[in-house]
Amino acid sequence: MDARLWVEEAERERAAIVAELSRDEVGPGVAAAVHAARPNLTLPDGALVATAAPDLYAGLGVGIMALSC
Repeated sequence: MDARLWVEEAERERAAIVAELSRDEVGPGVAAAVHAARPNLTLPDGALVATAAPDLYAGLGVGIMALSC
């Protein structure tokens, strides 16, 4: 697959996921972090979201690293 097509498809997928989460009243920043942390071709096991507001990510299917000040 042409690299440009792969990027376009990835961006389309990201936009769809962010839109879906936004319909569920998840903010765009949280939605983007959720998309980035979910398993994908580069990170088959997914990633952790490091956040000072872990409650925002409850039930969204991503691992959380809670930061406290």
